[in-house]
Amino acid sequence: MSFRYDSDWAEDCIQNLFVKLFTSEALLACQYVRAYLYRSFRNLLLDQLGEKANDVSMDGLEYDVLGGR
Repeated sequence: MSFRYDSDWAEDCIQNLFVKLFTSEALLACQYVRAYLYRSFRNLLLDQLGEKANDVSMDGLEYDVLGGR
């Protein structure tokens, strides 16, 4: 599996993270802010990648059931 870097998508993820942090009180009780930010961003990216993978369209693919692809 390979990923193509998409700067717009990355910026959206960062913005979503800060909106989520702004509306949450979890960061207030955090002792290690940098580690919390890295872990939160990693988890958000994984969630977004999962959603992006579910959006893959199979339209336009031809598939022969008996002969393979």
